[in-house]
Amino acid sequence: MLAGAAVAVAACAPAVIVPAPPPPPAVVVEVAVPADHTRDKHGALHRPGYKRPIGVCDACHGSDLRGAGKVRGCFACHGKEWD
Repeated sequence: MLAGAAVAVAACAPAVIVPAPPPPPAVVVEVAVPADHTRDKHGALHRPGYKRPIGVCDACHGSDLRGAGKVRGCFACHGKEWD
């Protein structure tokens, strides 16, 4: 009987809608790029010749373009384009 009473009380209580919290702010990491990275592609600076990265990008971004040290790899943004 007590369970039925609890259901009745819950059914009579007004619904309270709690909005979801806002998403956390995006983390913006500013990275200094070499001065020859002059091609802006969707907010990321690239060196001219980036479409043929071997010999252009691999010295800093790694021979497999997956990054080297603190330098991000091309796959981080380009994904399947580099697979």
